[in-house]
Amino acid sequence: MYRLWVYRVFASETESWVDRIEMRDDIMGETAVRAPSDTENIVRALARAFVVAGGVFWVIAAFAGPYVFDDTSLADSLQTALWPFAATVVILLIGRAYEHLAAVLLFAASTAVLVWGVIYGWEIGVWIVMMFVLIAPMTVAAVLFLLAARAESQRAVPDEPHEAVRAGVTPSAKPHVRPR
Repeated sequence: MYRLWVYRVFASETESWVDRIEMRDDIMGETAVRAPSDTENIVRALARAFVVAGGVFWVIAAFAGPYVFDDTSLADSLQTALWPFAATVVILLIGRAYEHLAAVLLFAASTAVLVWGVIYGWEIGVWIVMMFVLIAPMTVAAVLFLLAARAESQRAVPDEPHEAVRAGVTPSAKPHVRPR
């Protein structure tokens, strides 16, 4: 059985009292963790799908381009395709535990592609292709990773404050005096 614990904590940074609400297990004393919502799971799955789809496209492009057009050997083409594959795997692994970091890396990669295009002076056709197959998917995946992280942080905070908090009453019997 879980009970709602309400208490006040003095936050020295803001020099004010902050209400803390936790659901705790009566027996074990552990804080209850709510399961991820369906929306949160869908956002995470979509972010990973964008990363995988982009990775698959760029692995194929990195392999086929040199192999078909430059008469490069199979081993050299596979070695070239290894870089986008490794980048995709790294982003997926980082995104599994550190969604904010994955989003920052994806935004940085999108910015790097923009800089790459400006430096090399891409034509409009190249810009359109890169926008649809590289920049947009990475940016969308980054936004989805940020939304999933935001949903997780909101899940950690109770949705509705307990009646005692709304009434300004805490379980403590002694009055709360602000330390000086």
